[in-house]
Amino acid sequence: MSFDKDTRNLLAKTVAACRRRLIEDVTDQLRGAFGLHPDGTVLPLDKLTHLSPDQNSAARRLRDLLDHYTVGTVGKDSDRCKAAYQRMVLEISFTILNRLAALRLCEERGLVIECVCKGTTSAGFQMFERISGGALGSRFETYRIFLECMFDELALDLGVLFDRMTPQSAVFPTERCMADVLVELNRPELTHLWTEDETIGWVYQYFNPPEERKAMREASQAPRNSRELAVRNQFFTPRYVVEFLTDNTLGRIWYEMRKHDTVLKEECRYLVRQPSEVSLGPGEKAPAGKGDETDLSQEELLKRPVYIEHRPKKDPRDLRVLDPACGSGHFLLYAFDLLEHIYEEAWPDVDSLKSEVTGRTLQEDFKTLDDLRREAPKLIVEHNLHGIDIDPRAVQIAALALWLRVQKTWKNLGLKVSERPRIARSNIVTAEPMPGEEDMRREFTAGLKPRVLGQIVDEVFEKMKLAGEAGSLLKIEEEIKDAVVAAGKQWREGPKPEQQLLFPTMNAPRPKQQELRFDVKEITDVRFWKQAEARILDALKNYAEQAENGRAVRRRLFAEDAARGFAFIDLCRKRYDVVLMNPPFGQFSRAHKGQVHQEYPNSYNDIFAAFTERWFWLLTDNGSLGAITSRVGFFLRSFTKWRAQFLLRHNCLSLMADLGEAVMDDAMVESAAYVLRRRQSSTETFVIRLLGHANREARLLDATRRMRVGENPSSLYVVDLASSARLHGSPIVYWVSPQVVRSLLKHRRFDPTIASVRCGLSTGDNFRFVRALWEVPPSELHGRWRPFVMTGSSQPWFSPVLVLVDWLGDGEYLQSYPSATIRSPGYYFRPGFSWTRRAVRFIPYAIPAGCIPSASRYMAFSKPGHEFVAIGLTASNIASAILRFGGEWFCRPNFLVDEVKAFPWPEDR
Repeated sequence: MSFDKDTRNLLAKTVAACRRRLIEDVTDQLRGAFGLHPDGTVLPLDKLTHLSPDQNSAARRLRDLLDHYTVGTVGKDSDRCKAAYQRMVLEISFTILNRLAALRLCEERGLVIECVCKGTTSAGFQMFERISGGALGSRFETYRIFLECMFDELALDLGVLFDRMTPQSAVFPTERCMADVLVELNRPELTHLWTEDETIGWVYQYFNPPEERKAMREASQAPRNSRELAVRNQFFTPRYVVEFLTDNTLGRIWYEMRKHDTVLKEECRYLVRQPSEVSLGPGEKAPAGKGDETDLSQEELLKRPVYIEHRPKKDPRDLRVLDPACGSGHFLLYAFDLLEHIYEEAWPDVDSLKSEVTGRTLQEDFKTLDDLRREAPKLIVEHNLHGIDIDPRAVQIAALALWLRVQKTWKNLGLKVSERPRIARSNIVTAEPMPGEEDMRREFTAGLKPRVLGQIVDEVFEKMKLAGEAGSLLKIEEEIKDAVVAAGKQWREGPKPEQQLLFPTMNAPRPKQQELRFDVKEITDVRFWKQAEARILDALKNYAEQAENGRAVRRRLFAEDAARGFAFIDLCRKRYDVVLMNPPFGQFSRAHKGQVHQEYPNSYNDIFAAFTERWFWLLTDNGSLGAITSRVGFFLRSFTKWRAQFLLRHNCLSLMADLGEAVMDDAMVESAAYVLRRRQSSTETFVIRLLGHANREARLLDATRRMRVGENPSSLYVVDLASSARLHGSPIVYWVSPQVVRSLLKHRRFDPTIASVRCGLSTGDNFRFVRALWEVPPSELHGRWRPFVMTGSSQPWFSPVLVLVDWLGDGEYLQSYPSATIRSPGYYFRPGFSWTRRAVRFIPYAIPAGCIPSASRYMAFSKPGHEFVAIGLTASNIASAILRFGGEWFCRPNFLVDEVKAFPWPEDR
C-alpha cells in the first residue's frame, strides 16, 4: 500500500485533530489541576489542596520539568518561561499520541492484546475489567490503569517512549479527550494504515502542521532555535529514494565484498551496476587505459570493462550504518532489510573474517543458521544501525519504528514473545545540550579526580550548549580532544612539582595556578593524558547511571540529559561504513551561525552542504555516503567552494539522480539524490536525469535495469567531472559534453569582458520595505522610494518596474535591519538588463537608470561601448541553446548559475 496524496491528506487531518484536542486538554489540566499557567504563573504546591498524594507528586515532577526546560532555554525570562511551557505541553501531547498510535500498530501485528482499536469495548480491556471486579475505580479509571500496564510492559523494550517515570507521563488525557482521540485514530478509512511501517513516520511529520512552518518562516529567515530547525525540515523521504541511496551504499559495499556473488543483486532494485564489471583480487591492479577516452559516446563509455578495486570482507557485525538526521528512521528501516540478507549470506562463508566485537566468526558464535536468524535482529539494532536527531520526538518514533520492524522478523520466524531475545541497547540518540543546572554540574565535576578532569568537563558542557541547534554538525569529539590536548600542553610546558623542589630559586616565576586555564599540579604521569578522554566519558556515564537511582526528579533529569549527551558524543567518535541522510537545508540557526564559518569554510552557506562534508570525513577509508538534498549545490555560484574544495578536489561524487521539484512531500525545493565515496579510482560519475518527469520512481528503476544489461537509457549521462573543474565556479554541468566544455574554454568570458553580472539586495522583510508603485506618493518616488527590480514577466527588451523599495537615508535604514543583505551597492541605479533566475528560456529585458537590483533576479551592466553587443548576444539563440542539450528542454538554466559569465565571446569578434 503506497501513501498516495489522498491517504496522506486524510492522515494529516487525523493527526491535526488529535494534536489540537490533546493540547487543549493538557493545557486545561496543567492550569486547572496543577496550577501551571501559560503566562508563566506557577501556584505554590501548598495552595493546591485539592490534589491527591499521587497528583501532588505529579505536580512536583511537572514543576521540575518546567524548571529544567526553562534553564535550557535562551532569551528573556518571560520569553523563556513561555517557550518552556509550550515545549512541555507539546511534548506531553506528542508522547500521549505516540503511545496510543504505537499500541494501535502493535495490535495489528499481534504484539499486544486488543486495547485501543475499540477503546473501552476492546477485548483486552474487557478481560482486564472482569478480573479487576471494579476494585480500581470507575470504568475510565480502570481503562487508564489498563493502558498504563500496557505502557509498563512495552517500556522494557521501548523505555524512550513508554517509560512512565518521566515527568511527561504525569498528565493523562481526560475521559472526554481520550474518547475524541480514539475516535480519530479508529476511523474506518485509516484501518489499513496501521499495518504499514511508514505510518508512524507520517504521524511524526504531521504533528507539526504546515501553517506552523509557514509562520516560522515568516517570522525569521533563519531558524531561531532547535525546535524551529527541526520543524522546518520535517520532510518525508520517499521510499524509492531511500532504496536508491541504500542500495548504492550499503548494498554496493556488500556487492563488492562478495565479488558480485550476492542475493543483493536482485534484492537491491536500484543498484547501479554494469555487465562489464570485473572485480580485482587482493593486490591486483587494473590494466592500463587506452589513452584519451573523452570523445567516446555514452554507449561506448557504458560498455567498457570496469575494474572494481578489491574490497576486503568484514564480519556483518562490524558494518556501521548512520543516519545523522534520522527523523522517523526510514533509512534505518530499509538498511535493516538489507542487513538481514547480509547476515544470512555471511554465515556459511568459509572466508569470513573474525568480528572486531567478539573476536570470532559468525559460525563460531552461532552454531546453526537458525540460531543466527533468531539473533540477527538484535545484532542489527545493537551493532549496525545508528541514528542522531535534534528532536527527541523523532528519536521516540525512530526507536519505535525499528522495534516494530524487529518484531516483524521474529513473528515471521514463529517466535513467541517470551522466546524473543531482549535488545540491550539502541544506538538512536538525541543531539541536545548537556543539562543546564549549574548546581548539578558542580556536583558532578566536584567528584572528578584529579581536578583537571572537572575543568575539561566544564569546557565540554560549555561547547555542548549548541548541540540543540548544531545537532550532528557539532564537532564535539574534536572539542574533547582539543581540551585534553590544551591541558596536556600546559602540563608539559610548565615546571613539574619535582622541578619546583629541586630549583626553588628559579628566576622565571611560574604563573599562579588560578591564572592558568587548567589545574594540572596533581598530574605526575604522562600516561594520564592518553587516558583522559576515556576517563571523562566513563565518568559521565557512571554519574548518569548513579543519578538515575536517585530520588530527586531534577537529579534524574540532569542524569538523563547527561546520559544522552554521552551517547551523542559516543556516536560522534565512531567511524561509519555507510552514512545515509535527508539532512536539513537552508540557513543555520541564529545561535550556530557564528561558528560555522570557522568549522565549515567550504560549506557554511547551507546546512546540507555542511552535513555532507562533516559526515564524509567520518566514513571509514572505503565508506560511502548517500544523501538527498537540494540540487542547487551542484550549480549555484554560492556553492563554488563546496564543489571545488570538496566534491571535485576529493573526487568523491560517484552517482547522482537529478530529481527536480515535488519529491519530498510539500518541500519547496528541487532535489537530487547522490552517493559520495571516500575512495574512488575514477573521476567518472553516473548521472540519471529525471527533471520534469511525472513518474520518477518508474523511470529511475527502468534506468538502473537497462544499465545492468548494457543498454544506454536516454536519461543517463556518463560524466568526467574533471571537465567541470575547469569551468569558472566549477558547476557540475553533466549534460554538457567535454567537447562543448573545451570549446567554451577557448573563449573569453562574458563577465568581465562585455558586462558585469551582479545580484542585488535582499530586504529580509518585504512586507516592511517593499511597496507597489501605486502605493507610494509621487513626491517620494526617486527619493525615499526607489524602483526595485524584483518582479516582472520574462519578455524581450522591456518589462515595467512596478515595485519600490524603501531607501530612506540612502539605504541606512534598510542596512540597519538585521535580516537585510545589501550586495554590490556600487552597481545600484545604473542602467542594465535583467532576467529571471528560473527561466526556461533566457530572455533579457532592459532596465532604465535609477533602479536597484534584487536578490531574486540578476542584472548585467554593460561595459561602455558594448551595450548593443551584450543585449544582442544574450537575446540571441546562443543563450537559450545552452539551456538545451540532446533536443530536450530542461527546467532551469543551471549552466548559467554563474549566470551569463560563461557565455562564449570569440577573440576575433
